[in-house]
Amino acid sequence: METIHAASRKDLISAEPMVAEMLVVRWCLTIAQELKLERVIIQSDALIVVDNINSILKNVVLEPITAYCKSFLNSFKIGGYAFVESDVNVPPTAS
Repeated sequence: METIHAASRKDLISAEPMVAEMLVVRWCLTIAQELKLERVIIQSDALIVVDNINSILKNVVLEPITAYCKSFLNSFKIGGYAFVESDVNVPPTAS
């Protein structure tokens, strides 16, 4: 699998971490559409966001943007969301 675009951007907004992660998903889908991609897999280390999009759990705070992202993903021939572990967010161990 080839990574076409991997990035973060800084917007001047204030949001709960879950909402911010979901906005990143929406941003990624927008970029994929602008690039006219047909197959998209969004990977995130935010398990609660991935589980919401994959309908494993339902969070009422995320529901409006989750529904939007699910609908948006249907515009691609192949699309999906996957959880990837990240060691960056692991709290340090006590010495």
